[in-house]
Amino acid sequence: MAAPPADLAGPVTGTAPPVDVASLDRERQLGKGGQGEVWAIRDRLINKEWPIAYKQYSPTSLRAADMAALDAMVGFVPSLEAAVGRWLCEHSAWPAALVGDSGGRALGFLMRQVPDEYVIRLATQPDKPVIAGFQYLLNPAPYLNRVGIALTDRQRLLLLRDLADLLDRLHRLGVAVGDLSPNNLLFTLRPTPSCFFIDCDAMRLRGRSVLKQTETPGWEIPAGEELATPASDRFKYSLLSVRLFMGDQDGRDTGALTGVSPRLAELARLGLSDTPAERPPLREWQSGLEEALALVASRPAAARNAAPGKAPGTASGPAPGAAPGTSAAGTGAGAGTAGAPRAGAPRAGAPGPGRGGPVPVPQPGGKGVKPGTVVGWLVALVAVIVFVVHLAHSSGSSSASGTDSAPGVTATSTDPGDSGSSGSDQGGSTPDDQGDSPSAGDPGADEAAAVDKVLQEETGTRGGVQSAVQAVQGCGTNGTSLSDAASTFSAAHDQRAQLVSEVSGLNVSDLDGGAQALSDLSDAWTASADADAAFYQWANGLDENGCDPDSTANAPGFSDATAASDRATAAKQRFVAEWNPIARQYGLTTYSWDEL
Repeated sequence: MAAPPADLAGPVTGTAPPVDVASLDRERQLGKGGQGEVWAIRDRLINKEWPIAYKQYSPTSLRAADMAALDAMVGFVPSLEAAVGRWLCEHSAWPAALVGDSGGRALGFLMRQVPDEYVIRLATQPDKPVIAGFQYLLNPAPYLNRVGIALTDRQRLLLLRDLADLLDRLHRLGVAVGDLSPNNLLFTLRPTPSCFFIDCDAMRLRGRSVLKQTETPGWEIPAGEELATPASDRFKYSLLSVRLFMGDQDGRDTGALTGVSPRLAELARLGLSDTPAERPPLREWQSGLEEALALVASRPAAARNAAPGKAPGTASGPAPGAAPGTSAAGTGAGAGTAGAPRAGAPRAGAPGPGRGGPVPVPQPGGKGVKPGTVVGWLVALVAVIVFVVHLAHSSGSSSASGTDSAPGVTATSTDPGDSGSSGSDQGGSTPDDQGDSPSAGDPGADEAAAVDKVLQEETGTRGGVQSAVQAVQGCGTNGTSLSDAASTFSAAHDQRAQLVSEVSGLNVSDLDGGAQALSDLSDAWTASADADAAFYQWANGLDENGCDPDSTANAPGFSDATAASDRATAAKQRFVAEWNPIARQYGLTTYSWDEL
């Protein structure tokens, strides 16, 4: 039945005429990417309760889109039993109604906005809303501590259990997520850990896709395998499970699950098999997670709060601060746009607690497309820049980007001021179990502590830059405009320049090996600052002269940024090789190079 003019109160079937685009009162643009634009719509509700966002496809996307497949998605919820349809809408921003022009030509669709509980405030920027993308959780304890996310093993298991249930039910309904990654999956920890899908028009419903299926770099299934199938979802679910417990954006060490549950580690090993038939069904994950929850509940408190990737008894402890997703009275309604984990955040000014409803779904956009041919040097940079820059790059992702970024979703590395392969250290170690205590009266102890203090100031800067790079690659994605991204690059440059100045003022005359370590650290942060400046030129130029998602890598400033990134990576790798033995000697924090 057709949607009423002022409210989408009743069921909308696949045969309903499109909502007239002229009848939509656009409150503000939420984002713009390669696939099109997303707008908040004023004075309309879905099911008389959920605020609306409108995704309007770009002309290029409209030419490529299978609108019959989109129409089938719109008609899907009304075809389900009422309870099942409501369940789907409570866990996803599923397409609710087609939108068209006066001639009846489809232009896009309406969907619900992101619910309040899937928006957080980070301790580093508590006044700005951040859509709670899963990428925030795939980071080591030092980052989680700094942004105020308190995450326990039990909460990790509950999130995985909820996601396993979501995927299992979707598969039984004939839906495959396809590009399952931290960029289209949101989380809340309060009151009960649970998940919410965005980018639902990218899913495959009963074998049909609206647009060509793509994959987020670093989250690809084995080469040659069909995209967007239940088997591919199980592969990526296994990958997510491993990375959640590793506290890492790109690892594949199933041993990270062994300390929690050997059975889960074995399920993950099988789930990452190149042979789809070997991947365990989700019901086996569900039972394994129930067993693991019982095991975790039986542990002492210290072991339950172990840092990701550590076996019980080696925990660094839970992060301080309020957990994401708490009520509007505190940290639960959001945080902003400057700096984020490796994938996005809403604009500053998005609704927060008491400001009138859910923060909107981030802007449209597909993911970084994995083309058949990728230039070799660009693949190396991919490891650094969050989303691989492909020569056939398509739309920006509608993933949730945040302000104070976590190390991002990348193939191997992190900082856009860096490139290269990941170091062997997991990094982020706390002083516990790191060697002998500093000797009393050793003047090197104070000097080492001063260096460590400066290192602590820097942790997390790269994440904001990565999110901004991703936004520019999509010509403005994740609620981050090109001008927002340029501001992030400028702020990162200033911060790193300040850190270089602080390093130059440190005295390490009594610290064995300290002089060379500081020289390499200064070189590393100087190169990162150079990369930030080049990224600023890149973003600003695209903002002023026009942006094409397929050619952002060719714009002025980008090649300079990659060259500076290479220099930063090499210097950081030298520094951590010199610093970590010092840190262990004095009981200070050790790092992997990609944490700097």
